[in-house]
Amino acid sequence: MRTSIPQRRHSRTRQRRYPRGVYFLASDTTLDITLAFLNSFREHNPEIPLCLIPFGDQTDVLRKLAAKYDFLVFDKEADLRRCDGLSREFFSVVRGHFRKICAFEGYFDEFIYIDCDTIVLQDVSFVFEFLRDYDFVFSHSNLELLRRWVWKDSIFEAGSLTRNQIAFSANTGFFCSRYRAISLDNAEQDLEQAVKLSAHMELYCVEQPYLNYLVVSSGKRYTSLLELSSMPGNESIPLEKWAGGGFFSRMKDSVKHKSTNFFLYHWAGCWMATDLDKIVYRLLGLFWLIRSPTVKIFLPRRRLWRKYRYLG
Repeated sequence: MRTSIPQRRHSRTRQRRYPRGVYFLASDTTLDITLAFLNSFREHNPEIPLCLIPFGDQTDVLRKLAAKYDFLVFDKEADLRRCDGLSREFFSVVRGHFRKICAFEGYFDEFIYIDCDTIVLQDVSFVFEFLRDYDFVFSHSNLELLRRWVWKDSIFEAGSLTRNQIAFSANTGFFCSRYRAISLDNAEQDLEQAVKLSAHMELYCVEQPYLNYLVVSSGKRYTSLLELSSMPGNESIPLEKWAGGGFFSRMKDSVKHKSTNFFLYHWAGCWMATDLDKIVYRLLGLFWLIRSPTVKIFLPRRRLWRKYRYLG
């Protein structure tokens, strides 16, 4: 595997900046799904710098894979704890999802953030070109079903956001931006007003409503690949595809893409093993080795996931 960052320099990452790179959020508790992401990402993006943002404190196993997959580790402990503080304002416990905001304080001048419950099927660097015209580029936005995973219906009566701001309602599992387009200082300054809207947020999606609020109230330019692909001449833009919606999923894939050019499959909300899955895994483990006990037995598009989980 070719590498973009010589391994001997990993110890000096905190002093160095890179023009472009990709962040992912993970911990040892998501190892199965993260290995599939890492294998797929490096298969199609062997050169681009990659950085792990620790989802929690359990990252010992992942850190040992840094040389193999050529990734840095975000080690600004104060920034991680500041993100934990943001999460406590919305939840009674720390939710590691808020740590993706650290991407705005990291090592890359321009960056892409990707959730680890994904498979990457193409070079992702094409997205950076849209930063010429926008400050934030998400994968999907401006869909009524997505709005329901960001804002409750009551947000329309709150009077704090315009209908256009509410309608944007982007999925935050993939986005492209630049260093300090939103800073942690901004996030903390806007926290009080955001918390006032928490009753109108769909907090099942954890950080998604808050990050949407920070983006649409920033005064900066934002869009999504889905929106861009609807413009004349942009029909060939690769898109993200939700990996759910299969026979064993209660959720339907509401995004009916005209395009079949997908650069990313995302198992958002449909990959984690349920309590029943874990019981079945334990029973099966009495007879033979079970290799993926944290992933649903009936994972939608499991063949695609397995291809990259056990690649090489």
